[in-house]
This record gives sequence, C-alpha cells and structure tokens, in this order.
Amino acid sequence: MFVPSGRLFLLGTEEYGRDRLSRLLYGARVSLYVGLLAVGLGITSGALLGLVSGYFRGKTDFLLQRLMDWLMAFPTLVLALAIVSAQSPLSARPYPAARIQAALPHAPPG
Repeated sequence: MFVPSGRLFLLGTEEYGRDRLSRLLYGARVSLYVGLLAVGLGITSGALLGLVSGYFRGKTDFLLQRLMDWLMAFPTLVLALAIVSAQSPLSARPYPAARIQAALPHAPPG
C-alpha cells in the first residue's frame, strides 16, 4: 500500500503503508541527541570561556586566547587519535576506525 510523497506523507510511505519520515526520525533519534548535546556543550563552554576572558581581562584573557589558538591549530586527526588511544587499552577497542571517525567533527561518511 505505497503512497507517494505529498502533503500528508512528506517522504511517502513504504510497501506496508508506514510513514518513511517518522521511521527515519525514529531511527536517527540517538544520533540527533548526540549531535544536539555536542552543539549545546560547545556553545555553553565557549560562552563561559568568553565571559571569563572578557570579565577578567589581562593575563587571564591572554592565556585563554593562547589556549584557544593552540586548540584550533592542533591537527584534528592527531587529536582524535590521542583521545581514542587514551580512552581504553588497545585490546578493548573492537572498532578503532569507527571511533576515530566519530571523534572527527568533519569526517566524511563511510
């Protein structure tokens, strides 16, 4: 009972008549939660560091700026490898490539 996309079903339905959009969102709920959580933590920590830097000025501002410059200049892949290797021993990592790709903020899929 396939229904093509339209006003009622934006992505249409599958052969059993179930809405594809709702199934897509249901399947992606963990990924959406993790993504929104990461964005929220990034915004919160960035705003907090910016407020601290602007309020205290002087040496604190200078040190926080240099810390952020160092983090932005550090290669992302090397940082991801360091984080993954620090998490657990090598024998406890069944899928290191998947963890490295998950740690990269702009990794291509696949």
